[in-house]
Amino acid sequence: MDTSGYVDANTVAWAVVLEQDIGDFDYNWIGLVTRDGTLLAVDYLPLQRKRQGVNNVHNRSFVLKFAAAAALARITIPAQSWMFDYSPQIDALTLLATSNATAQINNMRRTVRNYFLNKNFSNFSKELS
Repeated sequence: MDTSGYVDANTVAWAVVLEQDIGDFDYNWIGLVTRDGTLLAVDYLPLQRKRQGVNNVHNRSFVLKFAAAAALARITIPAQSWMFDYSPQIDALTLLATSNATAQINNMRRTVRNYFLNKNFSNFSKELS
């Protein structure tokens, strides 16, 4: 499924969804090609393995900004109508990871502190003769 939309008058987005029935192939770049076959934009990425099968769907998109982009591309549908904003989920995951890491560091600090507070180190203080 290919789709396009505008973010504002100067910003447009194009997207493709590679459904689970598409595959098998590997790719490490995606490109945006005009109707006459001119490569307009390219993005290199780590090797992606697209395999045909259940729950193997790839979503890829380009967002370009240039003067009068929506008018020049003849795009009249807002991108917000089909684009999903993952920002709240990403923010929640970041907060969760930070909270988890902080709790683990605090627990390790308490464990080390308690170990040294409760340890008898008298056997390390023998005098040499």
